[in-house]
Amino acid sequence: MEDPEQKKLDKAMPWVGFYIAAASAVCTIAMAADAFKGFRRRKLWFPCTYFSLNPTSLTLLGVAMKLTLDLTAVMKNIKIAKLTSLVFLTTSMANFTSSLGSIDGKHVLSNVVALAILVTTVLVDVTIRLIMLNRINFYIPPMILMYLSLVTLVSLAAAAPAMKQSLEAAYREKYRVTSNEDRERLMLRNEGLVIDERKRFMMKYWVMVATSNPEFVMARSVVCTMSALLCLISLITLPIAYDVVWRRNEGPSVYRGSVEWILYTQTVGVVVSTIAPLSRWLVVVSFKRETTSLGRLRDEMKVERYWFQTLDDVRGRFSGLKILGQGKFLHDVKWQGVTFFIGVQKSIILLSKLFVFISSFLMTPLFYCWEWFFSNESGSDKGLNLNLSSYAVLLPGEAELPANVVRNICKEAENMIQNGRTKQPKRCTSFISKSICFKGLGLFDNTQIPPLHSQEPPNCWSLPVVTLASIALAIPHTPEKKRDDLLHSVKEGLDLTKLVEKTLLKNDRDLNNIKEAADMCWVGVLLYKKWFDVDIKKMSLECKNSSEMLLELSGKAKTMVVEFLTSSSAKDPLDWPARVVAANSMYRISQSVMLFAGEDDEGVFERVCVMMADVMAACFTNLGNVMNVMCRGSEIEKREKSVGKAFKLLGKTEEIVEAVQRLEWPAMDHERAVKIEEWQAWFRQTGKVAVGIDEALAIQVDI
Repeated sequence: MEDPEQKKLDKAMPWVGFYIAAASAVCTIAMAADAFKGFRRRKLWFPCTYFSLNPTSLTLLGVAMKLTLDLTAVMKNIKIAKLTSLVFLTTSMANFTSSLGSIDGKHVLSNVVALAILVTTVLVDVTIRLIMLNRINFYIPPMILMYLSLVTLVSLAAAAPAMKQSLEAAYREKYRVTSNEDRERLMLRNEGLVIDERKRFMMKYWVMVATSNPEFVMARSVVCTMSALLCLISLITLPIAYDVVWRRNEGPSVYRGSVEWILYTQTVGVVVSTIAPLSRWLVVVSFKRETTSLGRLRDEMKVERYWFQTLDDVRGRFSGLKILGQGKFLHDVKWQGVTFFIGVQKSIILLSKLFVFISSFLMTPLFYCWEWFFSNESGSDKGLNLNLSSYAVLLPGEAELPANVVRNICKEAENMIQNGRTKQPKRCTSFISKSICFKGLGLFDNTQIPPLHSQEPPNCWSLPVVTLASIALAIPHTPEKKRDDLLHSVKEGLDLTKLVEKTLLKNDRDLNNIKEAADMCWVGVLLYKKWFDVDIKKMSLECKNSSEMLLELSGKAKTMVVEFLTSSSAKDPLDWPARVVAANSMYRISQSVMLFAGEDDEGVFERVCVMMADVMAACFTNLGNVMNVMCRGSEIEKREKSVGKAFKLLGKTEEIVEAVQRLEWPAMDHERAVKIEEWQAWFRQTGKVAVGIDEALAIQVDI
């Protein structure tokens, strides 16, 4: 008699099957997204963006293997699904190879160990099943291929740290030489670089970081080709095994129709997951075809040190183990064990190199025919990229990258520039074009205004802009359209202003509180039309003129600062709350504006806008330096993304850079020009503030 509880559990098994199918579908979709993105960006080595070696992917694969781990399921359709699961795991591991470059050493170790545990669990469960049923059948080839795929992945993971070190050394040397070539241009601020010249200057660093991208290096390594071979064999053996299993007629399973869903999703997953490994194989072979000849076979079979350097370092490191006087014995055991693994590592590399050599030798004629058929590139474009090919960063023993690879790298940069052009801040560009000579920096904070404290807090770029915007929006009798246009212009300008501060002033901790004050104030102005508790829209309606509004606004700001100073012991301005810092800025700037505020509210509005345009334009003179910092980058895993942002910024700010370069810049170097206080000091020292006031009074700006 059937157990009622077992019957209930059997009814739930189809839901478990659908859960397995859903996990497999997510993995398949992620790999398909990586393939689509690789084709769209013409990166045929397919970087792992959505499906990489991380805990999420490993968890999904663990769920997808649930049916394989079920020893009780023996029906025909379940056998096919189990077989598909083994192949699915093998081809999925082959997709992970390039993602090893984007993971740091500690996470590589933990993720590879987790993957090894998953694969070992699957192999052990399937082996137990075969032993208990006393049969050797079609599961054996997929199990062997899965194990070999894991071995190749571990081999590449073991070499990844040393490969990154070698890449970093090669990049630093290439960067040093390139920087020396352009040092004179970099030392000049308003060097008059047109966009095309700056783009070419940045393109050198783009080729360097793109070719030294660890993901790209892992994808073009010879070990990846071995993973592709195992992936291809698994794909070929799958239909053969299907045919063998399908001939057997067995009854239904407790999983019911969910097994078909598992089978379909994982079969599609096997096909999709084969795309990236095979494409990487073709990429490596295409790189090697220029140097492939029987006479160079001996040179090609050399194993570079970085392949086993990490293992060699582990072998030579004395761990200091002392257990009952057996430290020497344990060290010798470790030495012999690591030596064995070094031998295995060298064998894997040699087999991979031999496979690449044979593949390249056989497929070179096909590549030449392909290039001849599709050779339609312009001569000028080729010449540009052939010059930039010398900036490619390669590992020792790597073949030179073909010209079309460098050409595609440069085209990707062009696409990023074009992408940036679609996001140009048009209103901000129009707004700062009203700036004529940066004189507003000597106007917005007049030294004649008595300070509220013996020490003034430092200043940043964004706080004066936000404060001036708050004042402009509170000026009475201002058309609503002008207010809206101003708000949108300042919003676009602040995005770039904060980028300058974040990039060039990130180490200046004294400004953290000042930037926080600007952010806090701007949120209220943008969302609620309030400067803290002051409703600036209501104030613009209630005040008779701009002089009355400025007097009331400065009075409220002064009250906030004085109340804090009388009730708090924090006398150092760096310890002031952000609210008090913003109030102090409002007091000084509103008092400064009152010096030239008259009965003409529209004129006051226009002059305040001129000061804002001058402040933002002065800040934007640092955009070139921002791009330089982005091109330098920091961590090797994040460097390509940083330079990519620089290209998008170049396209986004083309018109702004051109507008700012038409102005006459003060004689300041990069370190001084990034600080607004240096600009203010320059205007005060040169005695141009008074002239600036006269000019500002005569300016009529149509926002």
